[in-house]
Amino acid sequence: MSAEAWDSKTEKKAADAIAAVQEATTRGTEYATERVGDLAKQGQRVARGGDQQLEDYTGRSSEAWLDEGARLIKSHPWRAVAAIAVVVYLFGKLRGVNRATPEHHRPSSRGPRD
Repeated sequence: MSAEAWDSKTEKKAADAIAAVQEATTRGTEYATERVGDLAKQGQRVARGGDQQLEDYTGRSSEAWLDEGARLIKSHPWRAVAAIAVVVYLFGKLRGVNRATPEHHRPSSRGPRD
């Protein structure tokens, strides 16, 4: 096989590979764009539903709660810091209770130890 024939075959294969990569990239981009759009719409529906549930439960919208929180933080910043610290502490405690129990505290499935 001549060098010229080899070069033209190699060049054709490289061009085909580049075209395939470009096509795959285009399809991947289109798919990702479509999925992001779908997820954004789903996120908006969930947010609207959560806001509606909050309003049904409390009688106030999330926007009203955020405004009230901002007003409270401006008028009583140290109380707001303390309240946030308490909430974070309680959340941490609840999260710790729900974690898997360490191995040495788990009941043995092998029966009583001798």
